[in-house]
Amino acid sequence: MSKIIQENNYSYLSTGTPTYWPTDGNKIPDPLDFFVTNGIYSSHADIQPSHDLTSDHSPIIATISTAVVIRKPTTRLHNAKTNWETYRQIIREKAKLSIKLKDYKHIELETNNLIKVLQNAAKEATPNNDPQNTTNNIPYEIKKLIAEKRKARSTWQRTHTPDSRKRYNQTNNKLKSKLQEMRNESFKAYVSSLKRDDNTIWKPIKHKKKPKVSQTPIRKNSTPPGPWAKSDKEKLTYLWNISQKYSLHTTTAPIRKWNKT
Repeated sequence: MSKIIQENNYSYLSTGTPTYWPTDGNKIPDPLDFFVTNGIYSSHADIQPSHDLTSDHSPIIATISTAVVIRKPTTRLHNAKTNWETYRQIIREKAKLSIKLKDYKHIELETNNLIKVLQNAAKEATPNNDPQNTTNNIPYEIKKLIAEKRKARSTWQRTHTPDSRKRYNQTNNKLKSKLQEMRNESFKAYVSSLKRDDNTIWKPIKHKKKPKVSQTPIRKNSTPPGPWAKSDKEKLTYLWNISQKYSLHTTTAPIRKWNKT
């Protein structure tokens, strides 16, 4: 199949995660399910796994759109406008280093407090970067052609006469031509706005043909082997349980007192 895809210049859509979950502990999950496409840009498609079923296969759902699919960006505590000097200053003021760590519960408590300090410092040092809402203003001429097309289609569906069919085809072709002209003008204006000085010329091709990174599955190391962690929530829960298992391990050795120097 790889040879056919390369020879015909096809593309593929994949989640990068396994879709086959074998019950045999000696086998590793594989991403067997994917879509082979032709003439569909990856920016116009969104593919997500579905873990609702309990079979050994996880189906994948692809959504094809006529416009660019807007994906929700990953939530981050910082951005390009983060003031790192302010971030360091807040940590110096709020971080408590002269703390007596008596037992493992106290260590867990102070660790969580330090994490909160780091998160709050990042939020205070980072200004809000609200994305601008873009509106698509459709010209009046195109709105008028859409209304004429719908009216002509309704007439043809009622009468099925050659004249009504001809009128519908003419209106439909005229609308397609105007839409194509509008897209060309919009694309021309977009390309003209790209500049080399502010590096905006590289943004359209930044993620072009970017390979999908395969995500390694994890499972509980027990006898018999535990179930596979399929979704991100299951992986997070499993890794959290492992961290708690090792971080909450009690010890008989004395705990040092760290003082600020």
